[in-house]
Amino acid sequence: MHIYMDDSGNIEGQGKVYVWAGISLYNQDKSLTNALDPIFSGFNNSPGYREKKGMDATFKEMEAVFRCLTGFSTLRISYLVVDKSLVTSNQKTFVKGAVSKDKEQSENYFLSKVVKRLSFPYDSNDKHVNLIIDGSPSRVDSVNRLHEYLSVRINYPDWNTSYSWNNFKVVYDPGVNNRLLQAVDFVANLILEYYKLMEFASKKNPIEVRKYCALYSILKPKITHRLYRMKGISVL
Repeated sequence: MHIYMDDSGNIEGQGKVYVWAGISLYNQDKSLTNALDPIFSGFNNSPGYREKKGMDATFKEMEAVFRCLTGFSTLRISYLVVDKSLVTSNQKTFVKGAVSKDKEQSENYFLSKVVKRLSFPYDSNDKHVNLIIDGSPSRVDSVNRLHEYLSVRINYPDWNTSYSWNNFKVVYDPGVNNRLLQAVDFVANLILEYYKLMEFASKKNPIEVRKYCALYSILKPKITHRLYRMKGISVL
């Protein structure tokens, strides 16, 4: 199994919403990469970047990527949406004064919520998870720390009595034009903008509502879990 993850929004920065989104695939990652490559190759790079970013994508570009994703039978999507006003300063930093450590721990906590759902096995005999995360780790030992944390989170949930993962590989990928990570970036950005509009906008432009609802509806059949930390609907 392969899981690709990206976040959108900054847990410590401006804005009202923080998102982690991920996709999982079972033996279709190379085929999906090949299908996405000609689509992304036709896009212009976002200003200031060496690749196309979801924050700069048009409706048609988003639509093309999402329709490609949903055409793959084993693809699953899971995401987490956090109202940042519900996240305390302690939860954002965990350890005061540990600049390289604080944000990473908070991000890992929310990331783990999504990975736990996506790691449900496609095949009971398969014990391999390859987790690829967009970006670079904060510390030299970040991969080992995240590996240990996720192994506990996944193998010891209350409801899990039937399987365990014994080969869990974590990779941070800071490169550009990884088509699967680009696709997850598009998904994460759509989720961020969708909830910003639907939950926090004081005035809703009907054209924007139709656009984001149309894009969300493309992804919806592949969404297996939605996790919220929102006022009145928290399930974390």
